[in-house]
Amino acid sequence: NGSNPGLWELPAGGSSWMPLSSNSTIPWAPIEWDGKYLAILCDIVQSRHKACIDQVAVSGSTAKVVNIIRISAGRSCGKYLAISNWAEDAKNPNGQTTSPATEIAALDSQCNPAPILVWSYPGGGAPTRSITLPRNGLSATIVKV
Repeated sequence: NGSNPGLWELPAGGSSWMPLSSNSTIPWAPIEWDGKYLAILCDIVQSRHKACIDQVAVSGSTAKVVNIIRISAGRSCGKYLAISNWAEDAKNPNGQTTSPATEIAALDSQCNPAPILVWSYPGGGAPTRSITLPRNGLSATIVKV
């Protein structure tokens, strides 16, 4: 409990940032809006091909982790699932949130070239598909599923 220095909010119409208190430590990590929750990568690199995403509800000045989504690399080439950038499909190409996310995608940067892995969201688990790239990329984004 208490103030979490890692998560701040600029309230709609506001002009100054406000720290959010939280029920758990929220890491400095990639973050997305999934159409309902803040979705924060809770393990950028975790052993045994696994990582997780915290779904965080914000109410007033409080942030609360309400769900942890566990994802795995499936049959990846590396011994870690290494995600530095990830994307979800709740936004259309102009960046507007259109609906709650149903899929997420990220590069598994342990491989060369790094495949784009796609998971059911918020289902998690093993990837539902893998997209092979002709050479290494740096990140993934979802435009249409």
